Amino acid sequence: MNQNFPNYKETRVGFKDSEPTIMIHNGSGYPLSSPRRDNYATCAIIVKMIEEMDQELITAGEEIQKLVAVTGVDAGTIRSRLRGEQFENKGVVKTGTTNPVSALAGMLSTKSGRRYFAIFNHRWAGLSSSPLRAFQNRVARKLMSDFGGGEAFDYTPKSIYPVDELMSEQ
Repeated sequence: MNQNFPNYKETRVGFKDSEPTIMIHNGSGYPLSSPRRDNYATCAIIVKMIEEMDQELITAGEEIQKLVAVTGVDAGTIRSRLRGEQFENKGVVKTGTTNPVSALAGMLSTKSGRRYFAIFNHRWAGLSSSPLRAFQNRVARKLMSDFGGGEAFDYTPKSIYPVDELMSEQ
């Protein structure tokens, strides 16, 4: 652990030695059965996971933008967020919202290299996730502003289900 993640202890603020820093019960975070068991992790752990995944993909001759939503061009939960030339084809992000958390994590291509980030917001009763998403977008814009937008990815969005091909066959 220390070889791959030398600051591991610092990421465990608030965790007992007997508690894991990350807990993944299922991919969505939603409970599969009772009682509810939430996924959890620290931002530092998620940032490290994204960075290591990116590096492993590069080593294997692959690209993270083929696996994770690309800002400014892809559909899904990111389609209306982080838009404009500043972000177009210059970031990969994963969103997540489950009661009571909203999250945005990913990587931005900047003039000073790849910048990995994770933002987790806890909302209180009665507050919608919209202000949390707006805050996350502001943080991402600040990162791009501070570090400058880098090279755009060589990426063209593709439909997972080739509807265009199937429709042209008929």
